[in-house]
Amino acid sequence: MSNPLLTGIFTKFNVANDFKTAIGSRLYTRFAPQNTPFPYAVLDIVTGIGDWNFTQEFDDVDIQFNIYSQSTSETEIGNLLTYLRALYDDAALTVAGYTHLFMQYSQYWSLSNPDENIRQYTVQYNILLQS
Repeated sequence: MSNPLLTGIFTKFNVANDFKTAIGSRLYTRFAPQNTPFPYAVLDIVTGIGDWNFTQEFDDVDIQFNIYSQSTSETEIGNLLTYLRALYDDAALTVAGYTHLFMQYSQYWSLSNPDENIRQYTVQYNILLQS
């Protein structure tokens, strides 16, 4: 993985945690492979903005996790949201070439596809890095 921010997020993910266990280690970037078993999650960079002041440069990045369940109960998707937030809310990341300043939970929303019984939460975070 050549993106240092994604590497930092996956490094945090790869330490034993409830989220990784609950999705069976199925966290992908941008899209999941066809026929991926449920539950799983997809991570993507939504926006990245350069910022600076007179002495420092920053990268202000929004990332998004999409978590998916096909359980007939709301329990599984609810637990996935809880585990994701426990892992990443205010997380300290190691990002090569940057000083990590913060990772803050921003918002989430739910979606569903009743025809295929798919439940989804989209969870957004804001990350500020100093270069």
